[in-house]
Amino acid sequence: MKQTYPLTRDLVLVGGGHTHALVLRMWGMQPLPGVRLTVINPGPSAPYSGMLPGFVAGHYGRDDLDIDLVRLCGFAGARIIDGAITEIDTAARTVTVPGRPPVGYDILSLDIGITSAMPDLPGFVDHGIPAKPLGTFAHKWDAYRTTTRDAQVAVIGGGVAGAELAMAMGHALRGLGTPAVIHLIDRGTVLDGFTGTARRLLLAGLAENGVTLVEDARVAQVDATTVHLADGRHIPSTFTVGAAGAKPYDWLGQTGLTLHHGFVAVDAQLRSSHPTIFAVGDCAHLTPCAPAQGWGFCGPCGPRVVRQPAGGAVWRIAAPISPTAGLPETRVAWRQIGVGGKVRDGAPGGATLAVERPDRPDIHEQIQGLPRNARPRIATNNGGWIAGSDGHGTHVCGLRVQGGAGGSAGRSDRDDAL
Repeated sequence: MKQTYPLTRDLVLVGGGHTHALVLRMWGMQPLPGVRLTVINPGPSAPYSGMLPGFVAGHYGRDDLDIDLVRLCGFAGARIIDGAITEIDTAARTVTVPGRPPVGYDILSLDIGITSAMPDLPGFVDHGIPAKPLGTFAHKWDAYRTTTRDAQVAVIGGGVAGAELAMAMGHALRGLGTPAVIHLIDRGTVLDGFTGTARRLLLAGLAENGVTLVEDARVAQVDATTVHLADGRHIPSTFTVGAAGAKPYDWLGQTGLTLHHGFVAVDAQLRSSHPTIFAVGDCAHLTPCAPAQGWGFCGPCGPRVVRQPAGGAVWRIAAPISPTAGLPETRVAWRQIGVGGKVRDGAPGGATLAVERPDRPDIHEQIQGLPRNARPRIATNNGGWIAGSDGHGTHVCGLRVQGGAGGSAGRSDRDDAL
């Protein structure tokens, strides 16, 4: 007879980013007793940013990008709420999702990413496409590249993100045989953060993919067919992408949390200024070592977050975390930069310009490797949907037990992956 226990704590994960996806996967194998796990995300899936350049370049299909959160939550015994939160009430410990009752939490974790929208640039809201959020950008690029017959693309922002997207788009359009004019626009010097061989190779990649550099140029306005520069130049563009510095969502400023230039400031344990709220991924600023935003330190956080639960705190991390924790010293600094084509070892969508990549499985592959019997149950609720499983009653807070919701997944189950 299976023993059941009451649920006494609520752990709420806001956003389906890399870290939360890894937490869900490991939670299914070793759940924390007594804790009800809830995921809030705008949609049943979340795009994996690590595959975006490969998708833009044409190496992957649109569906290949998505992490299936419904299936993942079913495996973890978690419920999932379709929606985006608009408010956090730290006193009541609730979050607001429009159209739903307040969602209570004991511990809250934010993994909501960032946006590269440019609301202050005239015409961009109506005619531009932010590179982030990824889902919207991926959908619009997929439609554009398959329907246009005379591509005119402009990327605003000549940093590494803008350069990577410009090269990928050039590669894709060339592969489709579509005539293309691609401009990479920067108010200063394109790729000014790179020097030496890395800069030389990146500039060569831009040239190889037919990207024209427009430097020392301030954008004054965007319309349906043109990017207008302040100096009077006009750049033809029917697909204008904003990649000039992503920023956090404005509503974070209303939470009362300590922010660093809008990002949630977190300590070495990923805890915000409020002891029950954590933040990971691009929306967080790790204050102890202050890494550059967007350098993908969120992936390694998942195992540390989920392996150290103890006592009534529900969510405890025993050791400080760093972006490079657990990686060999000679391989701690790494950044993949897609240059449109395939890498030297033949893997699509990767990088020829990088310090050696750590020897660890790809996050997307880890997440997708779930047992075949991971099947969520879905029910309608207040016009939205919630998915979960029957396993919630096998938890008891503060105790480590074998089994539980998804906890019985053994080696044969894991090996029998999709």
